[in-house]
Amino acid sequence: YFAFGAILIFFGIKAISKIEFWGLILFFIVLVIIFLRGQPFFEMKNLFIAPTLNLNNFFLPYGVILFSLWGASLIPEVEEMLGRRKDLLKKIIPVAILIPILVYIFFIYIILGITGPQTTESALLGLRNFLGDGIVSLGLLFGVLTTFTSFIALGLTLKKVFWYDLKIGKNLAWAITCFFPLAFFLVGIKDFIPVISFVGGIMIGINGILILLMYRACKKISRFSLFYFLTSFLILIFILGVLYEIFYFLKVF
Repeated sequence: YFAFGAILIFFGIKAISKIEFWGLILFFIVLVIIFLRGQPFFEMKNLFIAPTLNLNNFFLPYGVILFSLWGASLIPEVEEMLGRRKDLLKKIIPVAILIPILVYIFFIYIILGITGPQTTESALLGLRNFLGDGIVSLGLLFGVLTTFTSFIALGLTLKKVFWYDLKIGKNLAWAITCFFPLAFFLVGIKDFIPVISFVGGIMIGINGILILLMYRACKKISRFSLFYFLTSFLILIFILGVLYEIFYFLKVF
């Protein structure tokens, strides 16, 4: 997994674009198979929130959701893939936002509808009691596909940040990108939900604030315009999200 991903990140966008495309096709096929196989076990009552829900945890998924749906870092790679057809970028971005949202809603619908209160942290392992080991193996393939395609796409973006923006040598940028996450994993930082919650709520939150500030600077937006108000509101949301995640992790650890 790691070696194959690192090789693709080293060779760049041409190698990754084809793997990404066929990986996503296989991803959707696996999702549909799980849906069809799980229909006999699906119960609508599992989709409704229990009345004992603790509202103190209402914002707990914020970081995870932001991590799952954030795609700003991939825009430069999409622009590079388009070549001379960069005019298509404005049409692609809204579609690229909508598709993951619909897929995640469909995935949540499937998992909750089948496993209900027996849903596990990794979601897919909870299917074993209902669909057997065979479908769980297929589900694990589903998980590998989702993480692998993200790994190679985001890894390439991060390598270019080190290479182009920070002026680090190409090979060293590749090594930092690939081997630092591996080192974190080997020293024990591998709890899935806390890791993506931290990255989503804090790191991506800061990234979002910087993007909005750059947008203001580029567009020279007036302080009295609607866009200034909207960007200020979004910046406030990101700041509150960062603070929430920091306080949550301080409380937990």
